[in-house]
Amino acid sequence: KIGVAQNLHDDLGASVTRVALLLERAVAAEPASSPAMDRVREGLAVVRGTMGALDAAVWAVNPDNDTVSELVSYLGQFVVDFCRSAGFRPVLELPEVAVERRLGSEWRHHGVLIVKEAVNNAVKHSGGTEVRLRIVILPDGLELGVSDNGRGITPNVEQGPGNGLGNLRSRADALCGRLAIEGLAGGGTRVSAFLPWPPESESKGGTS
Repeated sequence: KIGVAQNLHDDLGASVTRVALLLERAVAAEPASSPAMDRVREGLAVVRGTMGALDAAVWAVNPDNDTVSELVSYLGQFVVDFCRSAGFRPVLELPEVAVERRLGSEWRHHGVLIVKEAVNNAVKHSGGTEVRLRIVILPDGLELGVSDNGRGITPNVEQGPGNGLGNLRSRADALCGRLAIEGLAGGGTRVSAFLPWPPESESKGGTS
C-alpha cells in the first residue's frame, strides 16, 4: 500500500510542483493586485494545499509512522507550518518519548484529524495571534491540547455552522476517548482530548 501511495505521490507531486512554480512566477512577474491576479493567487494557495495533502496521505498510510514519536513529530511540524502560513505564532509543548507504542493507522488517523481540526478552528475563528499545541504522554493514553489567545468561545458554540466541533467529539468517541472545549481566563479557547492507547498497542523501550 505504501508503495502505491508513494508512486502516486511522486507522479502527481511532480506535476503539482510544476504548476506551483508556474503560478509563483506569474505572481512574481505581476505583483500588482487585479481580479485576474487574485484568481492566480487563489489557485496557488489551492495547489500548495494539494501538495500538503499528498504528503499527508503518504505519511498516513506508511506503517513505519505508527509510533508515538512519529505522531508527536508530525503534529508538531504540522502546527508550525500551518500557523506560519496563516500568520499565527506556533507554540509547542512536546514530550520526549521514552517508551514507544504501536498505534495503528485508524488510531493515528483520528488523533491527527482532531489536532488539525482544532488548529484550523483556532486560525479561522479565534481572532487571535497564537496557537499552542501541548502533548502529554500518560501511562494509559495520550493527551492532546490545542489552545489560542483569541476572543474565547461563545454560548452554544458547538451548534454553530462550520466549526467542526461535532466532528472532534465523534473522533474522540471513536477511540473511546474524551474531549473538552473550554474558555481560558483572559481570553482564548482550549480543545483538549484524552485518547486511551489502543488495546493492541505494544510498548517497547527507546527514545525519540
